[in-house]
Amino acid sequence: MLFRSTWTVTVIGLALAGTDAANYTAGDSDTTSATIARKSITLEVAVADKTYDATTGATITGCDVVGEIPTTDVSCDFSSATAAFSDASAGTWTVTVIGLALAGTDAANYTAGDSDTTSATIARRSVTGAIAPRSEEHTSELQSH
Repeated sequence: MLFRSTWTVTVIGLALAGTDAANYTAGDSDTTSATIARKSITLEVAVADKTYDATTGATITGCDVVGEIPTTDVSCDFSSATAAFSDASAGTWTVTVIGLALAGTDAANYTAGDSDTTSATIARRSVTGAIAPRSEEHTSELQSH
């Protein structure tokens, strides 16, 4: 079923009931219209932790659809999305993802936001180095007074 704002609904098999039903006549079918709204769902992203690199860029590792009808074909497309840590320093930060989209043959039947937030960690970068002794020539002079 593809989303359409207004559908024609035909009801068949109508019958009058009650103690006075014999006093009335009515058809056994009727047609009317109904609006079926898109189902609201949520997109939840996953983002990779990283090692400190002085940037806020984040890598999206996945995106789940929450609240869809199980038999429908709808998924999260994050191929054009971008993600950024709220701070470039080492620590656990909020990551904001924008540019999410719905995909699949039933995507038009759903509505979802195009962004999400999650948290991830920027680990401290290890620093290695060597300490080399510095050679200096020292002279000492004794002074007498």
